[in-house]
Amino acid sequence: MKLTPPSFPSWLFAVLFGAAGIAGKYGFFAAAAPHAFVLVMIAFLILLAATLFAGL
Repeated sequence: MKLTPPSFPSWLFAVLFGAAGIAGKYGFFAAAAPHAFVLVMIAFLILLAATLFAGL
């Protein structure tokens, strides 16, 4: 299986979801606080999917 780097939009969405999750965890973004773990997991899954399936 050939791995490819994620495209810019998928990378950007992953960074935004991850940053929102981390900011929620540390209290900088109160609306994301209850979902902080889920947001970070979504960010990792976006990067994983973009890396594995971008070449298909």
